[in-house]
Amino acid sequence: MIVVTGATGNVGGEAARLLTADGHPVRLVVRDPKAAPGLPGVEVAVAGYGDQDALARALRPGDRVFMVSINADHDERLALHRSFVTAAARAQVAQLVYLSFLNASHDSVFAHSRSHAETEDMIRDSGLPFTFVRTSLYGNVLAAFHLNGLMRAPGGTGRVSWVERKDCGAVVAAALREPGHEGAIYDATGPEALTLAESSQRVADLLGVPYRYEDADDPAALPAEGIPAWAIPVRRTCFLAIAAGELGTVGDAVQRIGGRDPAPIDRYILEHPGEFPAPPG
Repeated sequence: MIVVTGATGNVGGEAARLLTADGHPVRLVVRDPKAAPGLPGVEVAVAGYGDQDALARALRPGDRVFMVSINADHDERLALHRSFVTAAARAQVAQLVYLSFLNASHDSVFAHSRSHAETEDMIRDSGLPFTFVRTSLYGNVLAAFHLNGLMRAPGGTGRVSWVERKDCGAVVAAALREPGHEGAIYDATGPEALTLAESSQRVADLLGVPYRYEDADDPAALPAEGIPAWAIPVRRTCFLAIAAGELGTVGDAVQRIGGRDPAPIDRYILEHPGEFPAPPG
């Protein structure tokens, strides 16, 4: 059985869709069964990462499992990840595919990249056969980095290999379909790496709106509404990591493993013009 967490999101949802379309038996692990995608023939198990009893019912010996990473502050993320890895080890699953981040490292400038590295370590230490799918920044983040057409942040001239979330899902699905990916680390990125100035200009050129990037020591002109307090300083480390060159890697996993041409950021911009409104005035 292939077990997919995060099926209500774009990465896990695409992985589950591709696997069921191929006829693989799939069990979705969700917190809210009403939110589970209506895919044909899937099992649905209800469990959160912190619920060992529910995870014991959801994970079984021999399962090949996709573990989506939790978006939370460092301590909460690591505690929930450890709980899931512990449950997977107790269940003796056959493979754990973890959604990590590009150039995950304990020395990374990006705070989330450091916690991804810590999670990778705990998975290695568990003894479970693993596959790490390391993604670049998702293309939808580009819109979130602009406020009234301006992205003002400390990214310098560093580059970002923006990736489509569903392309990451294709790599995850491929890593779960059959044995042979154990021990592999795959970089799932877009086909090119752009500076932040080039990224803003791409929006301007494609949609005809005056979007631009301004390098600054502090990301003052960024949307903050709805963003938890812990995430604001983490976001700053993301820009500093861009400036340091950590997010510019262009990998080949989407095409080589996922079997599709990676989407450029242009596609996301053109398919979601409403996310890039013209600045007021």
